[in-house]
Amino acid sequence: MADVESEHLNWRISSKSSGSNCVEVALLPGLALVRDSNNRSGAMLTVSSSGWHDFIDCIRSEDQ
Repeated sequence: MADVESEHLNWRISSKSSGSNCVEVALLPGLALVRDSNNRSGAMLTVSSSGWHDFIDCIRSEDQ
């Protein structure tokens, strides 16, 4: 993956986050980047868009 300047991305905090257990996601064409909001300069997990949507669908199905 090309270097991404994370401060220029549109990061959103997860609605499933609570207290100090927070993750943020930034969506790019074909990718989702995930990071720990308590360590914003740390590593980012890179997931394909289809993998991200599968993950979200799985989380939503567990809420029902």
